Amino acid sequence: MSIEWCDHACLVNERPAAVRVDFRRHEHAPHDELAFALWLRLRLNAPDAAGLATPAEMERLAALERALATIEDGGAIAYVGRCTTAGQCDFCFYVADVERAGEVLRAALAGFAEYTYQWLHHADPEWAHYFEFLFPDPRALQVIVNRELAAELALRGDRAEIARPGAHWIHFERELERDAFAVAVRSRGFACELTRDVEADEDFSFALRIERATTLVAATLDGEVLELFDLAAAHGGDYDG
Repeated sequence: MSIEWCDHACLVNERPAAVRVDFRRHEHAPHDELAFALWLRLRLNAPDAAGLATPAEMERLAALERALATIEDGGAIAYVGRCTTAGQCDFCFYVADVERAGEVLRAALAGFAEYTYQWLHHADPEWAHYFEFLFPDPRALQVIVNRELAAELALRGDRAEIARPGAHWIHFERELERDAFAVAVRSRGFACELTRDVEADEDFSFALRIERATTLVAATLDGEVLELFDLAAAHGGDYDG
């Protein structure tokens, strides 16, 4: 995928959260030399009722983010994303030296005196905070992929509201599970093609291609994909896009 940065919504401690993450990092992380997770936690000045940033404050936070995101300090600092929830915003980094990084990043905050903040950090050589907290879970990732597909087609002049055949691929470990899933989706109006995909992982080598006319309107596409994602999981399958 060509995704560089992506935004997704989730729940943190049962509260709504808005997360922005450097998607590209997952291909090469963790980095041995950047073994500490460091984040700047600041209080929002005027959160909305859900504890998230209002559009007006988001403009200011975006400016602050730009000031922080460009700091690399010779490769010793990597900005990886932010999470806004419960009236606060965390800007997250991986760094080689916590004290040095704090000094460098603190200097970038000089122009944002209206915010109060604190620094938090811990050793995280496996980048667990990035992969387990910031990075989208499989369901959220499917929504992001949907939006990427729709955006690419829109650039080519596609009209999202026009229905067209849409194909999906699902892999199963056992043929019986695949066949049961096929029965379930046929009842939902999908045409099915049963195949054995020898290129798939050998533990999920039974493949199913299904197709149904749909639009690329975001709500419709997301609803269809997430329904299939959950249905595949309920049948022991792996939705593959």
